[in-house]
Amino acid sequence: MEFPFRSLLLFSLTLIAVAMVIFITEPVPTGDIVLDFPCSISFDVAAPSSIEATAEETTSFDVTIENMKCGISHASLTLDEFPVEWYAVSPSYAASISPVEPFTYSIDLIIPEGASERVYVASFFIKANEGQFRQKGSIDISIVAPLEKPQAEVAAEQPNLNLTLIEPIEESELTFSFLVSFAIVLGAITGVLYAFFR
Repeated sequence: MEFPFRSLLLFSLTLIAVAMVIFITEPVPTGDIVLDFPCSISFDVAAPSSIEATAEETTSFDVTIENMKCGISHASLTLDEFPVEWYAVSPSYAASISPVEPFTYSIDLIIPEGASERVYVASFFIKANEGQFRQKGSIDISIVAPLEKPQAEVAAEQPNLNLTLIEPIEESELTFSFLVSFAIVLGAITGVLYAFFR
């Protein structure tokens, strides 16, 4: 009877050891969600397909990132194939964009004076901690010259000329000048007649 007792004891200790190994090696939950498959990031961009921007003016429009899959963080938006000094994006980056709620950027087109009239075909480019993403869609940005100002507005903008006002001569001054001139003429005629009949 001693042998079966030792065998049973050894078997029990073995089961306990195996159970302890399984318990110790089991991963401790961390609160993170672990996916059984790789998550492919994708999203849609809601923005105008075309927009007209006038030189010397600021034109604004919104760009909304929606239908986000997986989510991204510290995401900044830029325009490809468009002069970087001609636009500003607000906010400069999004702390996070999740599948739950869309995120909207505001873009101000600041076209300088003298910009050539042409059409830029730009695309939206997003840079995030998870990678860089270029949206397939594009936006046509047409640069146009400012409208000519009406002649009335141009005349109104001209500087005022400094005109010198000529004060009118008073009537008494005119009478005195006339009398002096008449006396001179009369004296001249009298002198001529005196010399002639002398």
